[in-house]
Amino acid sequence: MFDDCQPVLINNLYGSLTVNTNDSSSCIKSRQWYFFYDYGYILLIRLINITHFISKSYIFKIYSIINKQETLVYDSSNATIVNNEIQFDTREKNSGILVELIPIKHKNIQQGSFIIDYAFRGKCNNLKPSII
Repeated sequence: MFDDCQPVLINNLYGSLTVNTNDSSSCIKSRQWYFFYDYGYILLIRLINITHFISKSYIFKIYSIINKQETLVYDSSNATIVNNEIQFDTREKNSGILVELIPIKHKNIQQGSFIIDYAFRGKCNNLKPSII
């Protein structure tokens, strides 16, 4: 049986994940997705239908991970505008991106679904993480 509370490793070049927040009620802690692919790629993440979840029920945090060291690069609780598209440079060896969906306590959790659409793009030079 699949456990929604465990981090999900994603290492395909592209894909789409439909996240059903109804499943979050059985998981007290945050839900996590770890994106990792071979050295030298740019990761583009699109968060589709996420804005109504963020302000009312959840916080989205995104970390850059290099050599097991996590650095927070996006926190929806500090954002005035929720971005639908985020791009990261994953050129470093042993690097990845961790996406975390955290339920806000003491609030009604909104039920529904959203999509994490992602693609690792070809090798590029001199690019830095950016939020689009």
